[in-house]
Amino acid sequence: MAAEDLVFDGTPQRKGGSADLAKATTSNTKFTGINGRKMGTTQPVAVKKFRFGGDVNRNAQIASFANELDLLSELHHENIVELIGFVETAEEEVAWILLRWEENGNVREFIHSQDWVIPERLSLIYDVACGLKYLHSRDPPICHGDLKSVSSQEPPAKHDQLS
Repeated sequence: MAAEDLVFDGTPQRKGGSADLAKATTSNTKFTGINGRKMGTTQPVAVKKFRFGGDVNRNAQIASFANELDLLSELHHENIVELIGFVETAEEEVAWILLRWEENGNVREFIHSQDWVIPERLSLIYDVACGLKYLHSRDPPICHGDLKSVSSQEPPAKHDQLS
């Protein structure tokens, strides 16, 4: 996918340690996702934009992007956020990972959206635990390393996903 195939909606970006997260919509009506699946119509996506520069070695930043992309492409579980694709142009310092956009936001936003009772909160905890169990059962095991409420997304089907 190319950068021009994405239309950003102006939603403020969220800042992370090495990347920013923005909402966009795919403008290309027929593109192939990362796993070869035809995506069909336009769809909203979460765009993780890796930042270049600063004191970090550029090659290390590119390696980090490639490693995360490779890892995400191997993960398939209802409690793990789905990788849609990527945009990369090293010369222009563009390295973006496209993930499924979850309208309910991350767990922190979802919990604060209503006065949830104990069963719903336990369900969220269970979903996170299932996602972690999946990651830890991989060979070799995967350690998330940055688990917090903003690292988890709440999809419409109400199964929490790790990102």
